[in-house]
Amino acid sequence: QANFVADLDISKPEVLEPLLAEVGASPGAVFDAAGSEATKARLKEHVTQARERGLFGSPSFLTADGELFWGNDRLESALDWALHHAKMETA
Repeated sequence: QANFVADLDISKPEVLEPLLAEVGASPGAVFDAAGSEATKARLKEHVTQARERGLFGSPSFLTADGELFWGNDRLESALDWALHHAKMETA
């Protein structure tokens, strides 16, 4: 919401700090964890997996059967697809 609705620059710590505090997180702890070597290694793993799956942008939504939705403007399409397929599976 902060980024897409309020158009705030969420890359700036001064923007993130009050948002993190609002949800009960410790900004310092979150920033420390985000910059840790373990987090960086996990990010590299996820980027490798994304490339292997043909993902090329963010946000991307990949379903269990391989349907790909890319871009914030496709979020509603992804949700509609998921709801439609969930109804088909329960029918």
